[in-house]
Amino acid sequence: MFEEMVSLLKQGKFPQPDILRKRFDRALVKKIGVVNTPYSFWSSDPKINPKTKELIWAAILLEDGENFKLLKGIAATEAKEKKRASGHSAEIADNAKNTRLIGDECIKEFIELAPTEGFRIQLQQKVDNTL
Repeated sequence: MFEEMVSLLKQGKFPQPDILRKRFDRALVKKIGVVNTPYSFWSSDPKINPKTKELIWAAILLEDGENFKLLKGIAATEAKEKKRASGHSAEIADNAKNTRLIGDECIKEFIELAPTEGFRIQLQQKVDNTL
């Protein structure tokens, strides 16, 4: 759902905010719907189950701090469910710490999309405005 956004970022360009907002809102509804079903029913099709990290990136570009926090929690839930499904203990000692680490990793990947140092600074400003 966000291939164009990622492609533009790699070119050092920002997507149009109004188009991105519409895509983001639709994708977020889909993501919440998927996460609210049992893990065994989660689709791997990104049209049905959008990639969480790309949703997080879109939230940053939109400077949507509330949904950014929500999506970090969803990412932690997904990691926990994947761990449980693979037969590992799903117990996480410090869920807040894991949520923060997942968010930090998504931000790092987001910044690394920038083709130039100047664009990296602009992306970091978006991150700072979102947090």
